[in-house]
Amino acid sequence: MTNSVIDFILNTDCGMVEKIHQSEEYKRLSDEGYEVFEKLQGSLGKEQIEMLEKFANLILSEEAEATDSYFKEGFKLGVRLATECLYR
Repeated sequence: MTNSVIDFILNTDCGMVEKIHQSEEYKRLSDEGYEVFEKLQGSLGKEQIEMLEKFANLILSEEAEATDSYFKEGFKLGVRLATECLYR
């Protein structure tokens, strides 16, 4: 969407990020994933480390793209739901 309000909310620092609190399970998984990544990285050679880092960056980019899509579709669904509730 070009010049989309949804993109503006999603991609600018409008204070929304600070209001989202991660669950304890999210924090646990994040910490565990970081520990495994560091341990694996320490056992690899230079070329393998570069490949692992590229792989991790691609996975993170893929998840970020999916998260953006989920946010946009959820936002649009919420607006449709609110509109239907107001006009029925």
